[in-house]
Amino acid sequence: CVLLWSLSYDDTETQIRIDEALGVFAILSGMNAHTSYVPLQEQALGALHTLALDIETRENILNNGGTTCIVNVMRTHPYKDTIQEKALTALVALVLNTNPQTLDVYLPANDVAEVSIDAMKNHPKSVGILETSCHMLYLLTKHDENVVEALKKNKNSTIMALRHAASIVVDMSHMAEKLIELIRS
Repeated sequence: CVLLWSLSYDDTETQIRIDEALGVFAILSGMNAHTSYVPLQEQALGALHTLALDIETRENILNNGGTTCIVNVMRTHPYKDTIQEKALTALVALVLNTNPQTLDVYLPANDVAEVSIDAMKNHPKSVGILETSCHMLYLLTKHDENVVEALKKNKNSTIMALRHAASIVVDMSHMAEKLIELIRS
């Protein structure tokens, strides 16, 4: 995974070659087979983030269960900040600028929202996790109206987590306030 991550970093042509050589399949298979091995998960998440920057590879990651795999890793390692941040960054890369019809089929939006909120609650001092979680939730609510309903289920704790994120990450305060408005409506 480290090799694939390093090779694909900032090189679209190499990202496509890795994808064509079944690199995405190998990464996801490794993640699923070795869920408790933290170094592999961290490296694989970094590789997925980098590979998701290419449109075709991004769709391949989605089509092969990449989001479900990432959510499962986040649930397996809820208190490991490096995994949470890398997972959220990979999820944002997968969702950002992706065809909405593709997301409708391959994105478990409510699950992604749940692990994003959990990451905020479990890592209240991590600026990276708070920022990326807010961004992820904002993208999800723009894509899927059911996400807002899911966030309302734990309304008070979700609003508290968003308020906390807004107080720590000033750049995200506007986004967090928008999310709070949606949850309250």
